[in-house]
Amino acid sequence: MSLGNSYYLGKMLNDEEQTAWAEAVYLNYPGQNTHGTHVNVSGMAMAKYAPNQENALKLMEFLTSDKAQHMYAEVNFEEPVKAGVEKSELVASWGDYKHDPMPLEAIADNYAQSVKLLDEVQFDL
Repeated sequence: MSLGNSYYLGKMLNDEEQTAWAEAVYLNYPGQNTHGTHVNVSGMAMAKYAPNQENALKLMEFLTSDKAQHMYAEVNFEEPVKAGVEKSELVASWGDYKHDPMPLEAIADNYAQSVKLLDEVQFDL
């Protein structure tokens, strides 16, 4: 058994050398009958004293545009964070799932305990 980010499956399915391995994968979103499955998030921020704030803002605006979100969906098999931008056909074929609604603050509050548990079970990060 293994855990992985689902977008890697899309990459593998589109790589001739990894297709057989990818087709052997059983995709399972854990927690569907309880809390839902964890969803990784990406974020961005601009430093207060960033030397090139104008271009930084342009990049931020681009990354949240329909065009860039569509690129994330189609090229990297990630779910768009912008409402109205569709998932790629491949990702959509994996079906819908229940997202874990836990706020990021709660995750951060449990970081030290999580690392301790990983050490205890000797999970190799």
